[in-house]
Amino acid sequence: MLAGWVYVLCKKLLEKQCLPMHFSTNLAALAESDRQRGDDGNDITIDVGEVEPDELLWWRALLAPAPGWRLPLGQQPPWAITYEGDFTFRVATTARYLERYQLEQQPPSSAQAIQFLSRFSARHNLGTQSSAALAMALTLPLHNAAASTVLVPRPKLGKACTFLSTTPGSDCRLLEDFDNISKYMTLSSNPRFLSSALWSIFWEPGVDCNAVSPWCDGIIEVLEPLVKSSNLELLGHVLALHRPNHAALWYAIILFGRTTLVEAIIPFLKTLQAPTPARPIAEVAFWTGVPHSFMDLRGSGPYLRDDGTISRADVWRLRHDCWEVEPEGRPFRSTPLLGWPPFGVVHPDELELEVHKHITCERHKWQYDRWTWHFHLEHELDYEPDNIAAQIAVGVAFYWSATEIEFSNRRIYSHTWVGADDTPIQDDPDLLISTPSLSEQTVKGVEA
Repeated sequence: MLAGWVYVLCKKLLEKQCLPMHFSTNLAALAESDRQRGDDGNDITIDVGEVEPDELLWWRALLAPAPGWRLPLGQQPPWAITYEGDFTFRVATTARYLERYQLEQQPPSSAQAIQFLSRFSARHNLGTQSSAALAMALTLPLHNAAASTVLVPRPKLGKACTFLSTTPGSDCRLLEDFDNISKYMTLSSNPRFLSSALWSIFWEPGVDCNAVSPWCDGIIEVLEPLVKSSNLELLGHVLALHRPNHAALWYAIILFGRTTLVEAIIPFLKTLQAPTPARPIAEVAFWTGVPHSFMDLRGSGPYLRDDGTISRADVWRLRHDCWEVEPEGRPFRSTPLLGWPPFGVVHPDELELEVHKHITCERHKWQYDRWTWHFHLEHELDYEPDNIAAQIAVGVAFYWSATEIEFSNRRIYSHTWVGADDTPIQDDPDLLISTPSLSEQTVKGVEA
């Protein structure tokens, strides 16, 4: 299931980027006899049941001893993995064997692959193991950034339910997970996002920066014996109970065994240094539904306290809120590197003017808007339209407001698609008798 979700994540990203994927010549062997259908030492047989040739080809490429796919570009998606273990997989099926030429066909889409995984999950009654495999796959970019080698447990499949072999697992959580795959990819694709979520589990509201050591000492006392004894199951339960919204990610980390990330827990509590940058990110706090920093907590009421002072934590928040007002505010554009708030208070007379203006305000509130994917492609996508619809639409839209050209965007109106650069300005005495005209190119397009 892990390998299947890795394929889905990689393929979905390539689909978003309009990049192709092709089968390589690497395929897992077929179990050609009943004797080969059982596990034998390091040889593991995966029974996929009665499947169509394209599905069988996908399973053989998925379980191949070397990468079963190739991309036109050298760079791999962030979830791509290389198997370096001793196990060899065979694929058992009652379907007809494949011929060589079928490697020329296109690999299945991410949606098709999910249907294959759904049938497989239903056939072997895997249940929630699919969600666990997805969570493990989502942590792979973070493991890669931390130079951590992951260990995958030997797969154990239940007895196949033959009557479900060709029926999608409609009751499987897998299909529901796929509906949210783009959101999961956003969180997972950047290791800094996952790092922010994982390590914020040890941050706690109300603990000032000067009280972090005693706070962490209590956590170390509980967790260090579990890490030393490799009681990873109990370690996962403890972390999950403390921060349920992050439970799936920590369980996924721990299912890979004693990785670099697990070994880093106690050192992080002692130094606040993680294997990868762990700066609190406000967007990730919103996505996971859990604050990662004092900057994510806005409080209530005016900033000015009854004793005529303002807490230093609120000053930090206001400086971040107002960073664009003055050039001197650029250092406050980003939030602090750690989530622990500064202690103490500040007298309003000591504040810079732009911050001082807001001390009697009701609490400023940040509202999440959206996240937009922007892909930086290493190759150009050539596109030549066979119509001038966009030219006409742009020309008409901007010509409508050509008498109110804003100075900062005047270059838009002088574009050949608009041709409004000669339009009289608003206070021109000839405005009432001078009618601006569309560019010749646009007029011809409209008339056509």
